[in-house]
Amino acid sequence: MAIVEKVVVRRTAFDNADPWEIVDALSAFAGDVGRKGLSADDLPPEVLWNSQVTNAFTQINRNGPSLYLYNVLAPLDGTDQWERLVAATRNGLNALGDVPQIQAYNDIIASYHLHRTSIVAGRKANQHFKLTNDSELYSKFMPSSEAEDKFMELRAEWVRRLPILEVVADDKYAARIEQVGEANPGRAERKATLAAAIDDEARVTEAFRRQQALLKAKMRSEAAVVGQKRSWLDKLLGR
Repeated sequence: MAIVEKVVVRRTAFDNADPWEIVDALSAFAGDVGRKGLSADDLPPEVLWNSQVTNAFTQINRNGPSLYLYNVLAPLDGTDQWERLVAATRNGLNALGDVPQIQAYNDIIASYHLHRTSIVAGRKANQHFKLTNDSELYSKFMPSSEAEDKFMELRAEWVRRLPILEVVADDKYAARIEQVGEANPGRAERKATLAAAIDDEARVTEAFRRQQALLKAKMRSEAAVVGQKRSWLDKLLGR
């Protein structure tokens, strides 16, 4: 259940003409509050939708559908996380309206189900399985540079219209992130857990040092005994 109601972004990101700036601002927010102990489950679902659309867009655009399936989906095969990731991507695309990427993405997922055994086996063997219709799927997902520009403009427009968005001055952003982190009801518990882990590590380190000191003392003592025996033997032999 989400415990954070607002997604905080910098004013410069909101006003920037480059659509990537405001789109990426949501992912930056997720990363910043993540370092305060908050997880994706603690944030509004739109944050995950946005990040997974970015993930799919980047992977498919740069590497093609086959490598998206290989790098992103195959490692999660058979887990709840696989379903969650795909659902988040679909939700993020659907939120943009009637865009062609929705059907294209559904076709890519259908290809995964059709060739699932080969894709997963290839992943386990570190052998990339390339779909025979990889180029066709890629063209459907992003047919031209103009389509890519339009897609990004739609994404930026969607982010700017989000009612959960809170735009703050750049010099107020860090303080706002700190406030969001402090609102985390589990923060005190997580801090206590971290402190306990640090104490445990310190105790283990101290015990190891003592053990090493005892070992060194024992080695010095044994060396002294050997030295005494050698001295006695030398005297006995008249050396």
